[in-house]
Amino acid sequence: MVETAAHLVDDVLPRVPYRQWVVTFPRRVRYFLREPRHASAALRIVHRAMETTIRQASPGAPRDARVGVVSFILRFGSSPNPHLHLHDVATDGVFAWAGEERRTERPGRSSSSRPPA
Repeated sequence: MVETAAHLVDDVLPRVPYRQWVVTFPRRVRYFLREPRHASAALRIVHRAMETTIRQASPGAPRDARVGVVSFILRFGSSPNPHLHLHDVATDGVFAWAGEERRTERPGRSSSSRPPA
């Protein structure tokens, strides 16, 4: 797990602010999430809801701005009972490129910054 975190920080994720989201599901829904196609559908729904929420909080963002999300799907809780839940790391705002400059629109504020070297 440490290697995965180091890889994400060093090689994958841009240097922007992030927020962690933990998503759990009601017990009666967890039974159906054991099947991969249902878990994938739930993940898509959660990501769409996250992006909608972040975009609504950033009204000045350009239409091509994107939200970045990395998800870890965990299938068990603190005991060995099935307990599918998601740990997501999402950008705190939306981001778009305008030539060489990255335009950043964060909830409640706006800024532009050059990409890190």
